[in-house]
Amino acid sequence: MRRIILFPIIVSCFLFGSASVLPIFSIEPAVGEWTALAEILSPAEMQSKSFSLLEGVKLLWQENEKMLACIIGLFSLLLPVIKLSVLWAEALFSGSLSRKWI
Repeated sequence: MRRIILFPIIVSCFLFGSASVLPIFSIEPAVGEWTALAEILSPAEMQSKSFSLLEGVKLLWQENEKMLACIIGLFSLLLPVIKLSVLWAEALFSGSLSRKWI
């Protein structure tokens, strides 16, 4: 029974880890009708950029958007880790923990 419960938790941990590290959003700079000219004058700044969740939080922190970085980090990174940890512990120790911890 534990194996059936642990399998989706393991898959969830793997998917959460890959979603945190792999690129999830891209930014494509554009300046309207002047995009072609901007690409000629400054091609490096007009390249599309992809970011992962961790890179996005890090970039927000570096840009002094610390409150937004903390909120996104808390709800997108920290709370899912806590939730998966509690599920993992409950699946491993079910029956051996006292009822007040469940």
